Amino acid sequence: MNASLRPLVAFEPGPADAAGWIRQLVVSGQFARGQRLPPERELATQFQVSRSSVREAIRELVALNILVTRRGAGTFVTDLSAAELFAPLHFALRVDPTSLLHLFELRRILEPVAAAVAATRLDDEAVAELEALVASVKRRFMSGVEDLEGLVQVDERLHDEIIDTMHNPLISAIIRSLREAAHQSREFTVFIPSVPEQTLDELESIVAALAAHDPLRAEATMLRHLSRLEDTARKAMGVRGG
Repeated sequence: MNASLRPLVAFEPGPADAAGWIRQLVVSGQFARGQRLPPERELATQFQVSRSSVREAIRELVALNILVTRRGAGTFVTDLSAAELFAPLHFALRVDPTSLLHLFELRRILEPVAAAVAATRLDDEAVAELEALVASVKRRFMSGVEDLEGLVQVDERLHDEIIDTMHNPLISAIIRSLREAAHQSREFTVFIPSVPEQTLDELESIVAALAAHDPLRAEATMLRHLSRLEDTARKAMGVRGG
């Protein structure tokens, strides 16, 4: 490990500095994925900071899912997957309910494009499974059974299939984080009378566009679906569009 990382400074370095140096060691590969970090005492000596600064730096990096602390084993670099690194975004979106509307704006930018890509890549077997799932839930709705659990299953499966066709872990992680955070909006949408049926119709239209391998239609139907969900959430929250 390169002990020369610490720069010459005219002030007493603190936790933020230690966290920055650890991040640099991770980025450079000197601390590899899954590697156990040296003891706090050794890091404090290397960075010429107090052990309390090292502990605070580690806590900061654990919160960012760069490091993980295991009781009795020490502190390790995570596998640095995109999903783990975007988890703090998910948390931040859930902490501030008003950010839900900003979340919808991001989804409207990303997911229609993902649907267009999926229309060109999704194989017939996957499309057939989606069609069967939609048809099954629709039959239950038509028989008078409001199958909200089935509706959620259709929604999840459809979006998972779309995301998987992107073959881009970064984009997939962003969209999944946005969708997971958006689940809090279901109290404003899926349980409002008439909305479940409308949601099912929209999902059916998206699947039909995918089955036709029509990217423009898939993009447009996904955009309509997300725009309507956003509008419903705005009305339920008493927020005007802007």
